[in-house]
Amino acid sequence: MEKYRCGGATEDPMKNTRINAWVDLAAFVAAVATCVTGYVLWAFFPLGSGRGSMSYLSISYQSWYDLHFYTSLLFVILVAIHLILHYRWIRNMRTMLVKK
Repeated sequence: MEKYRCGGATEDPMKNTRINAWVDLAAFVAAVATCVTGYVLWAFFPLGSGRGSMSYLSISYQSWYDLHFYTSLLFVILVAIHLILHYRWIRNMRTMLVKK
């Protein structure tokens, strides 16, 4: 397999593709988890209902909230990593769009 140079280091394109795929899959899972926990919070813990003492599936409101917060945080971090991994492509697209 042919290797190419990126930022002074020789890298394997298949390794980069594999890393991108894992980061993208993890970001997708985190996004789905964020949506599910957000729906549970919205549907089963309505505002003004004394939700601090409530639970759903034997899981307290605070646990659902924490899960929602941390999956959202994980998603944001993974999107940032995704953008960093695609920095060259983003830079090249910006250059190509400015030339037109």
